[in-house]
Amino acid sequence: RLEKRVSIATLPLSDPAKPGMTTTKADPASPAAVAALMERVAAQPGASEWVDEACCRRYLVARQGDEDKAAAMLCETLDWRAQFLSGLEARHRDIRRANATGKLRVCSFADRE
Repeated sequence: RLEKRVSIATLPLSDPAKPGMTTTKADPASPAAVAALMERVAAQPGASEWVDEACCRRYLVARQGDEDKAAAMLCETLDWRAQFLSGLEARHRDIRRANATGKLRVCSFADRE
């Protein structure tokens, strides 16, 4: 028996006979909105390595397609990453250097449960 498959995006959200009711669900992360968001945050520090189409789509969906709110949220995230992760690589570099001298040793067991 063959079943007809229907996309969720095309299902009506309400009775089309009622005036003023929406009958289809709009895509909050349209390709145009994704491109606009990518352009808005391109100048932010770290945008080149963190921001791609999938990232912008997630932020737009999280903010129900509101580009201003998505851009503000994404800029805050990029600022946080720039602040927090800037020193992280330096710490890793220091740990690798100290480990190479024999000052540090990685145990093969967990010291806490």
